[in-house]
Amino acid sequence: MAVYVSSMPESEEHKYLKKCAIRMLNGQPEKVINGIVDVKTPGSCVEIELSGRRSRLEHAIKKLSSSPCNGGVLIVPQKDLSIARSLADDNIEIISNEMFSNICQRKNIENYKKK
Repeated sequence: MAVYVSSMPESEEHKYLKKCAIRMLNGQPEKVINGIVDVKTPGSCVEIELSGRRSRLEHAIKKLSSSPCNGGVLIVPQKDLSIARSLADDNIEIISNEMFSNICQRKNIENYKKK
């Protein structure tokens, strides 16, 4: 008998950040690597964890620490930066969702001006 685990629907912010990471980092969405990672890029992975729950942060860090990911980027809310940094290895870059969103907006403006 198969057991199916339903996941929480992604928030609009999560969808936006994932789309931006795919575009900016030349990644592929929803790859199965020690669970499903949000974005798989050449050489690493990106996980977006906006829930603020420590258990979810630990789970995201575990996925990023797996050998296929070899580290990566964890995007968290500003209030969770210190917790995520204390849990993460050195090969995982922790960035706030606000900062990543600002980088995305700058990249979009730069790409628009190039046209």
